Amino acid sequence: MSYENFLNYMKEEVKKRLGEGYETDLNQIRKNNGLLLDGLMIRCNTDKIMPSVYLNPYYENYQKGQSVTDIVDEIIKAYDGAREETGRIAIPARMEFEEVKSRIIYRLVNYEKNRLLLQNIPHYRVLEFAVTFHCLIRRDEEGIGSVRITEEHRKNWGVSVEELRNVAMENTKKNFPALIRPMEDIVYDAIKHESWTPKKEVETLPTNFNSSMYVLTNSCGINGASCLLYQGLLELFYKQLGSDFFLLPSSIHELILVPVGEDRDREHLEEMVKEINQTQVAMEEILSDTVYSYESIRDGLLDLGT
Repeated sequence: MSYENFLNYMKEEVKKRLGEGYETDLNQIRKNNGLLLDGLMIRCNTDKIMPSVYLNPYYENYQKGQSVTDIVDEIIKAYDGAREETGRIAIPARMEFEEVKSRIIYRLVNYEKNRLLLQNIPHYRVLEFAVTFHCLIRRDEEGIGSVRITEEHRKNWGVSVEELRNVAMENTKKNFPALIRPMEDIVYDAIKHESWTPKKEVETLPTNFNSSMYVLTNSCGINGASCLLYQGLLELFYKQLGSDFFLLPSSIHELILVPVGEDRDREHLEEMVKEINQTQVAMEEILSDTVYSYESIRDGLLDLGT
């Protein structure tokens, strides 16, 4: 069965299996870095929300020999789980600006890799990155959920990108405080199979500055590269470290901070980042291959009020 036929088969078979009162449709969804996924949208007539189940991995399983009957079972199970989860989410009724203002946050993505996506969403550019805006609708022990803010939202609200920027800067830093930890502490926790979370929702900086590498992320470890723009954070780290440092874009979730030294060459670090991006980072989580020294971008970040 070809991929197109597989998509249509799943659309019809899932609807048939669920029975009356359900509708199914196919929708192609553009994710970060140009990744396109095919979603099967399933809606019960009594629900307001239509969860999507991405079919791409199921086709891979089909090619490996999994039966279509088992795949349909798994899709319905995934839908039931998504439906239960969305039922617990407090989604703003009308998505009016004043209603969602306190929930607006921002994320950092690669500008060039997202040119098509950025045509339809409000954003602004910093270095080689684009800052995009999202409405936070869920945050719990299982992660976060958000809705991307589009140009249609912005125009309906009658607000500028600058207004979105101002509220997002405040909300993001408040809801997702930054963490900077020595790499060896993280490795130690991983060996012990322990996860570390802050005792309080406040920014956390290292207690010593003798490490050769630090990890910058946020309190939940999701989209932590956004901490790059937190007001005064990197400047404070720079002053406490007492020297310049390189910023390695590990992924959209974290940055690696490496103190500048004679044995640390920027070109070598960029080669390392590029190789890791090609072999270990999921396509949609890649941020950049470019390594920056803080002093080279310091004035630009400070001009942005960060």
